[in-house]
Amino acid sequence: MEERQGACSPFCLFGAAAVLLLLFGAGCGSGVGSGAGGGAATEERPPVGADQGPGSEGRTAVLELDVQVYLLHSDESAALTTTLAAADVARVFEGVNQVWSQAGIRWRAAEPVRVEAPTIGALFEEVLNEAGSGRLGLVASILPPERISEGWDVFFIRDLDGLAGGVYLEGISAVVQPEVNPWGIRDLEGDLVRILSHELGHALSLPHVDCPPAGNLMAPACRSGIRTYLTDAQIERARNQAVSGRPHGSDG
Repeated sequence: MEERQGACSPFCLFGAAAVLLLLFGAGCGSGVGSGAGGGAATEERPPVGADQGPGSEGRTAVLELDVQVYLLHSDESAALTTTLAAADVARVFEGVNQVWSQAGIRWRAAEPVRVEAPTIGALFEEVLNEAGSGRLGLVASILPPERISEGWDVFFIRDLDGLAGGVYLEGISAVVQPEVNPWGIRDLEGDLVRILSHELGHALSLPHVDCPPAGNLMAPACRSGIRTYLTDAQIERARNQAVSGRPHGSDG
């Protein structure tokens, strides 16, 4: 998970988040993504099919991963109710696949399904207005449990009110992805593509890394170099997870 710049962000959340998860009956191992502050991201992305250096010869086979996509709605919470349409989701995954083409991985997004969030919308709004990173512990409880699978799941909501750009819930292997970045900007082809690509990196077992001069997809709030870049070691690890046929941390 990527947090807003200047915050500390472990790959798996414990402490206060774990307490909240016990209250709401969900486990959390998460990645949070922040977008570029104050405007759209204009970074360069790795070209489709680009040779990423030594060892890339063995990555010619494209691994295709089916991902279920859900658009959440709540009568009690505007923050939970995404305004994305199917065409928007298609645009986002087109960009995500451009990012992940450097690893020879393609996400096959199913037709988005609009679903009702559990009836905790009012509580979710209340918690968003509180201080502290423990608020992330509530995120798992906003997902309809009958929609959570052992495969690749992405749930779009409207906003996490600056708490995070996105969250990967390791225990249930699901991505919760706001359509706006932590500054409230709706940037479908910039921040949203990069942050969702980052969260899917967690689903492919990639932890956070420090911000290198070359840039890196898994470096939280990193402004250096190519912000979607992956190293050979990261690519190998991600492909190994993809070959396993299930997300990292899946309980199944």
